[in-house]
Amino acid sequence: MEPLEVAKSDDYLSSCPEEIKFEIIKHFDDIAELCRLSRTSKYWNLKLSSEKIWKPLVIRDFLWYNPTHVPKLASGETWKQKYAEFHTKGWQWDPANCNSNINISEDCLTASLLTGYTYNGVRCNRAENSGRHYFEVQINPATTDKRFNKGGSSTILMGIGIATSTFNVHNCSEGWTSGNNGIGYYSDGQIYALGSFYSSKRYGKTAYYAGDRIAMDFDLDSGTITFLINDIPVTEPIPGLTNDEPHFPYLILAADVKNHVIITRGKGKRNLKSRHQHPLLQFLNIKQKLKN
Repeated sequence: MEPLEVAKSDDYLSSCPEEIKFEIIKHFDDIAELCRLSRTSKYWNLKLSSEKIWKPLVIRDFLWYNPTHVPKLASGETWKQKYAEFHTKGWQWDPANCNSNINISEDCLTASLLTGYTYNGVRCNRAENSGRHYFEVQINPATTDKRFNKGGSSTILMGIGIATSTFNVHNCSEGWTSGNNGIGYYSDGQIYALGSFYSSKRYGKTAYYAGDRIAMDFDLDSGTITFLINDIPVTEPIPGLTNDEPHFPYLILAADVKNHVIITRGKGKRNLKSRHQHPLLQFLNIKQKLKN
């Protein structure tokens, strides 16, 4: 290999052969640093738009739990745009892992029960196996069924929790068990951790209804989860989660109640900025005149 001519410049990376550049760049952990580098010159803006960079990043940051299931790009779409799309949408309900009695709508952010009295499930589109994350839903009232619109119901109308991919969305009668390493919170106030009723101390309101925001603050490094109603914790952190498998947020709908359950993208007051919520979109989509 010929020696690099770098004496007249401090930009050693630009002087590297193409294959070396890509090998170095793909190890950048912070996407913001890549985006800042792309704004330094026309050269780097063009170089860092390469499909060789962004497709592996999409898989690494959003599809790591199933790297063989990579979506196809739309006509004219780039992998950089796909990264921005995943980042903007954050959590979504997954139509491919959803009971047929549940309708997914509004850009896969809303789930509602079409029919059915048994437990019907849907999981989110992405999983986590490390770090601390915040997932929140808003329950919008049903227009024709008022059972969930005020307190007092002892019937389980909904459940929310976290579990591995072995959670069965087509038959949720077993709920959150040790087999799926699940911990879930039902609308009547019951919490089940790894198949056992969680009876430890609760705080304030424990059952939830239409109009409430229900959230999960889960830390897979410490193996704990805390449930919240309208930003107020219901319990101390509940232990038992493991990080040896990917974990997904799940939703159960039951009793033929057709409320709309909407993912709020974690933008409640207790938003914990994981990699999915970190404000990188300004770097990914920014357009400005660049000088050489």
